Amino acid sequence: MNGTLDVVSSREPVSQRDIARHFGVSHVTVSLALRHSRRVSVSLAEEIRAHAEKVGYRSDPVLLALSAYRDRKRAGQMRGAIGWVNAWAEPGELRAHPEVERFWCGAFAAAGERRYRLEEFKLGTELSAERLHEVLETRNIRGLIVPPHLSSEAWSGFPWENYAVVSFGRCCNGPRGHSVVPSAAGNLLLAIHKLREAGYRRIGCLTGNSLLRQAGYCMVEGLPAVRRNLACGDDLPLLDLAGVRGNKAVTKIGAWVRANLLDAIVADEAAMIANLTVPDGLKMVSLAGGCSEGVDPGSEEIGRTAVQMLDSLMEERARGSRVLYREVAVEGTWVG
Repeated sequence: MNGTLDVVSSREPVSQRDIARHFGVSHVTVSLALRHSRRVSVSLAEEIRAHAEKVGYRSDPVLLALSAYRDRKRAGQMRGAIGWVNAWAEPGELRAHPEVERFWCGAFAAAGERRYRLEEFKLGTELSAERLHEVLETRNIRGLIVPPHLSSEAWSGFPWENYAVVSFGRCCNGPRGHSVVPSAAGNLLLAIHKLREAGYRRIGCLTGNSLLRQAGYCMVEGLPAVRRNLACGDDLPLLDLAGVRGNKAVTKIGAWVRANLLDAIVADEAAMIANLTVPDGLKMVSLAGGCSEGVDPGSEEIGRTAVQMLDSLMEERARGSRVLYREVAVEGTWVG
């Protein structure tokens, strides 16, 4: 906090700019918070409103009327663009992944509701790091969304600290920053509970190579927490097929099922179990769509949440060098 605004003066009414200086934010952020706008984070808005009441702030009816007039006049105007940074070596492969396409759809819809355009920028294939920075600077684009990436050398040299950045999980060698992710532990726990309710007792967890695993959404992340939340004896055997493919993977799965007498499998993604030939009575569900039963991770909501967070960061002028990063985990829902 900056400033020491604590005493109400009858001769000099407290202004929004006074409150803004106290919190180290813009007067626009204070105005939005006082009007209960969703464009300011809930915690900051509550602090601003509490402080405004404490110091005796009173809104100016003339300014309120002017603000309402401006809001009506600007209702249909676009506020600018948000960048979606695609640094894949084959850019078209990124959104071919079903969950990433759902991230995009949710983010695109939320951006439009906030009068932003969501635009894709292909880093490395069409734009160098230096050229991308020039384009964003010229167009005054200050907010970036980074979808999942397996790895990328194109990141090198890009000044992420100049931008507000929200990622879907963690990127290999990518920018550190704020992130929105599916809840690995929450979604796995939901799947286990639903299978238990349906009478399954020997449940195994299957993981392997996947794009979402690279972003931090996988059994390896969530299983320890889930085991701590379950009764003793629920060991939930894990089979990690990272680096194993083809017939060798099928053979390992069969041996694992027999050795552990499994009656149900929870897989990271539906693609891992889509073509398996399994014994009768073996239930298979996934944590990322595609099965008749399983967890819908809410990827559209994750995309929407990323834009909401980014909009708030841009209003607060919180750029990439911010020390305290936020990670929001979104829990999915059961389908089937």
